[in-house]
Amino acid sequence: MKPWGGGRRAGSARIGSPVYLSIVLPVYNSGVRLADVVARVVSHCRAHSTLFELLVVDDGSDEETRATLATAQREHRELRVLRNAPNRGKGYSIRRAYAECAGTHVVFTDAELPYGLDSIEAALATIDRGADLVIGSRVLPDSIVRMSPEHFPYIFARHLLGRTMLRAVNLIFGLAVSDTQCGFKVCRQPVARYLASRLTIDRFAFDVELILAAKKAGYRIVEMPVQLNYTGDMTTVRVLRDAPVVLRDLFRIKLADWRGRYEPGEAVVQYHVE
Repeated sequence: MKPWGGGRRAGSARIGSPVYLSIVLPVYNSGVRLADVVARVVSHCRAHSTLFELLVVDDGSDEETRATLATAQREHRELRVLRNAPNRGKGYSIRRAYAECAGTHVVFTDAELPYGLDSIEAALATIDRGADLVIGSRVLPDSIVRMSPEHFPYIFARHLLGRTMLRAVNLIFGLAVSDTQCGFKVCRQPVARYLASRLTIDRFAFDVELILAAKKAGYRIVEMPVQLNYTGDMTTVRVLRDAPVVLRDLFRIKLADWRGRYEPGEAVVQYHVE
């Protein structure tokens, strides 16, 4: 298997070490299944013979999840855990990870690994070719979505809602992207630090704010196809219930944009190590 980052030897990660890759997983009440996710990520990265950290942000999870992570930390030296108390939201968790990550390259993906791990190599290669931010897109021609037949009506409804939101977001913010909400994004550490200094949205619309801040900073944004294996819950009711919160957050982003929040400037972030 081809090494990442010039084949730097895999090992434990600490701030100050020449860590090549930080893989960020925001989690909330993932329970015992998180142990398998951690093992998969660690095994995959070790196979690429690179120095990495798996940075899990526990967003105020239950005791079962905390215990699972504690056990996993004893088993995997590359695992580092940041804890939010109370629950703060996925956007806050990503922002915190961007401020505290040790890797020179940073990947964040969803805790269930629905996009797999094979896309990481292609994304890192795109970064090395000059991209500043690589964002996954589920609607590019080469993207593949796998699901059971029972999930199709739900996924189709989500797709229609998502495309409607995307049209509105591209019109309002001028993002010119095909998918803002895909949970797979990759950048270098300086970009992550800069974005951490600009982002404010804690929950649903943080992806929109992230792409807007990157675009305003002049970063080169490249979309890439992904393979999505959907095994999650069908939560249309929750999607509709959360719509007012999304609209509120989009309004907050637009207001911040009018006030110059995302104009280029020096990145000033404060972070700590646990």
